[in-house]
Amino acid sequence: MPDDISPTVENVRVVVRVRPMDQRERLDGAAGCVSVDAVHGTIAVTRSNTTSPEPPRIYAYDAVFDSDTSQVS
Repeated sequence: MPDDISPTVENVRVVVRVRPMDQRERLDGAAGCVSVDAVHGTIAVTRSNTTSPEPPRIYAYDAVFDSDTSQVS
């Protein structure tokens, strides 16, 4: 790499907010499938509609917010 070109480092932060269930989902009796761990920055997705039990899938982010968090600051 030539001396006059320096590498650029870009950092991307990923933040997730789990939305609350809407009225139709509540009326249909839908069950929540996402659990939020804000302390560790993870969400766990559990599939309840499978015939054999599956462990939850865990996803990590820079920050996570549960469905009680307002979008308005």
